[in-house]
Amino acid sequence: PGLRIWGSPFTPPPWMKTMNTYWGGRLKADTLICNAYALYLEKFVRAYRDEGIRFCALHLQNMPDIVGSNWLRCEWTPDAFRDFIKFYLAPKFKQDDVPVEIWCGIIGPHDNPPEFISTVMHDTVANSFCTGASNCYSAGITKYVSDSFLNKRIVLAETEAGNGSNDWLYAEEVWRYMLPYFQRGTNAVMQWNIADAKNGTSNEGKPMCALITVDTTEKTFTRTPQYYLIKHFSFYLKPGAYRIATTGDFSDRIAFRNPDGRNFLIVANTSDTSATVAIDLNGQKINPTLPAHSFNTFSVAGTPIPTVSPYGQIEAERYSSQSGTYTIQCSEGGLCLSYIHNNDWSVYNNLDFGSGTNGFQARVAGSKAGSIEVRLDSVTANPVGTCMVEPTGEATLWKTISCNLTAVIRGKHSLYLTFKGGNSGNDAAGNLFDLNWWRFFAPTGEKEDASKHTVREVQIDVSVGTGKPHTLRLGFSKPGTQGNLKISLFDLNGRQRAVLFNGRLSPSPLTLRLDRAQIGPGIKVIKASLNGNNMFTKTAFL
Repeated sequence: PGLRIWGSPFTPPPWMKTMNTYWGGRLKADTLICNAYALYLEKFVRAYRDEGIRFCALHLQNMPDIVGSNWLRCEWTPDAFRDFIKFYLAPKFKQDDVPVEIWCGIIGPHDNPPEFISTVMHDTVANSFCTGASNCYSAGITKYVSDSFLNKRIVLAETEAGNGSNDWLYAEEVWRYMLPYFQRGTNAVMQWNIADAKNGTSNEGKPMCALITVDTTEKTFTRTPQYYLIKHFSFYLKPGAYRIATTGDFSDRIAFRNPDGRNFLIVANTSDTSATVAIDLNGQKINPTLPAHSFNTFSVAGTPIPTVSPYGQIEAERYSSQSGTYTIQCSEGGLCLSYIHNNDWSVYNNLDFGSGTNGFQARVAGSKAGSIEVRLDSVTANPVGTCMVEPTGEATLWKTISCNLTAVIRGKHSLYLTFKGGNSGNDAAGNLFDLNWWRFFAPTGEKEDASKHTVREVQIDVSVGTGKPHTLRLGFSKPGTQGNLKISLFDLNGRQRAVLFNGRLSPSPLTLRLDRAQIGPGIKVIKASLNGNNMFTKTAFL
């Protein structure tokens, strides 16, 4: 169930290309052709799903930087690559509800310096549609993405195909190939072949290596040394692990930390003689002897990576990954998620729901109706809840919406928020609403009762005169209560003029200065909320 399938085309059909051949040419610069190719890729994804294969990611083109090669290919310019993602592929997938990640890739070693990734990622719209970037045979591209685009994931799309030896020395070659990619920020490394026929070759007759070889005559299979090398990674490391720093003069090493805190050190000895090394794992010192030509994994328990509580107010822009949205300045202060379109989504990792919750809440504003679907661990999972978003009138008029979930969420999960709205035409492509923050109800499944945290005292000083500031003084009946207090000021048309306070509830009376230059004279509406629940609304003449 954890298997993830992704793919990258070598070429569009010949009739879509300038040279009418599989072996060269470019996608025709024609709107009808571009729309047709986006539909073609959508049908490709759906055909796999019809066979029960949940296709998770599309990397637009295998090596768009390759020119003049003798295999199936399609040449792109960086600008055309960006524009196809921006104007055709991503909008088509969004409109037709194709929940598949789009990646900028697979970029080959000839793109040096990396113009394809730079062109796509420096375009705000194209960047928002790309989950990450993939490359092959270029640790430099990996480092460029890791250094320049911190919120994007990186995949090494393929290792070397090998020479058909399937021996221990080839496994060591794969080890040396993988190491610099992980060290420079790669999130996943793909092997060329999972399995191949014994003495198998490519279509061009080139011998290749694989993790497993199959004797089709004897109906048997063999795990190669490459298989056991990869097992040192895949058996111990869990999704969400981090690479951690190591020091020392023994260079064939790499270490990771799982979400549960367990640390793993993988050490290779590629020499012809055994080697005794000194290892310090979080203060635990050992001196193992590594056999000649061996891979070795050592583990030691550690402090778990801190989880995030979903019961406090989570700012929407604090996502782990997203597709299609932008981050902008929020009229309520701070930042918010904006330019949300149909089928955009955002992901929040490492949430701990504890004993469980069955309710969700969000802060939204905008001129169009839509919904927020709550999914766990995958953008393709069935929703466990749907919050309907009604128009507030404009992007500066905010309201808090709530909904019950169809199932109680317990334990640790990644949260996928999928945004829906608009069914066809321009409405499907339009901006739906903005999202400031979200939270889940407390484990009891009940909404926090704002009446338990009533305002004990409201005093508004409206003294006038030179040098006399306006002030708002608030005292609370339960000053020890923990929570986020927000106090906003609106005009009589419902437009928010200022956020007077946004922070932790004060145990002592709170005095706020009202800046006349900021809010202007006249009748104003002052609203206060605790953890998103309304505490009071008061009208004052300023």
